[in-house]
Amino acid sequence: MVSLRHTVLLTPVPRAWPADALAVALDVMDSTRPEADGRLVLPDGRPVPDVRLTAGRHLERGAVYEAEPGAGTAGEGTAVDGGPEAVPGPGPGPHGAAAPAPGDTGAPAIEARPAAAAPDTGREARPEDAGRTARTPQGPAVGRTAAGPAPGHPEQPGHPERVRVAVEEWNRRRALRLGITTTGPEGEITADCALRAPDRPRVAEVTGRAHLLGVMPLLSRFEGRALLRFDDWWEAADTGRAPRTAPLRARLRCGAARADLRATARPGPGGTWQVTVTARIRGRYLFRPVAALVLAFVHAHLRRAFTDGLESMARDWNREVPRLTAMSADALRREMLKDV
Repeated sequence: MVSLRHTVLLTPVPRAWPADALAVALDVMDSTRPEADGRLVLPDGRPVPDVRLTAGRHLERGAVYEAEPGAGTAGEGTAVDGGPEAVPGPGPGPHGAAAPAPGDTGAPAIEARPAAAAPDTGREARPEDAGRTARTPQGPAVGRTAAGPAPGHPEQPGHPERVRVAVEEWNRRRALRLGITTTGPEGEITADCALRAPDRPRVAEVTGRAHLLGVMPLLSRFEGRALLRFDDWWEAADTGRAPRTAPLRARLRCGAARADLRATARPGPGGTWQVTVTARIRGRYLFRPVAALVLAFVHAHLRRAFTDGLESMARDWNREVPRLTAMSADALRREMLKDV
């Protein structure tokens, strides 16, 4: 077994801020509306990039959203209801070079395709084709990229990842529960996320599984769980009274090993949080002797990576948290929408 421990100083977050920031985020989501083809738009008509509602009613139990980051939206050249038809870019498509758009002035045209290319059936692609996948020997493929990777090769570089979000519960007083699946060339990750009492967050929990491609079988499948108890965290950070169990806990397991992480907080110098993170890594079952030998050889490297990772996280936290917590609700809303 390897035990790692490191302490960092973090800028504190006011106890009320998570609830206030979450309320702004939920208000932003509530303000969106789905169009007939599933695209989501803001009250001012701007589309939400790369996201479509593919099943159920918007922000209700049973709703399903799909996204292909970078796939393009109506604001990036796709056709909009009542607007001009999207035109393909000058690059080659699946059937050769695309013709220039009418009225082309010589500037490169914006390439526009559905989020996932439909099979070639001789008809135009329809909005409902977005989000469909093609089955390949390696598993579900995420539609072709603009360059058109060969069918049956989802691991090809540049192949986009697919994100699917299913709403299991959406109640701003009781709980928010989402099922998230990410599929890409590296494999598939599935997570179940729950937040209890969103109007005053008390417990956040994430459980997940991962199936990685291109790695040895013992390391190809993971499962994990993380839990944060908000009240316990702030009580420990403000008073120094340690709860019976760490307020932030996580566990990750694969076939050969298991890692457990604990994080606790206490008042630090100058009003900071003094956060101590402990990680324990050990082998599982028959792999314990082999894992112990391997961990003995890589102990120094693990310790250095653990320390460097926490210090890097602390620098990012201490740079961003003061900026975000100083924002008004309107400023925070603009921050959330600045890239839309």
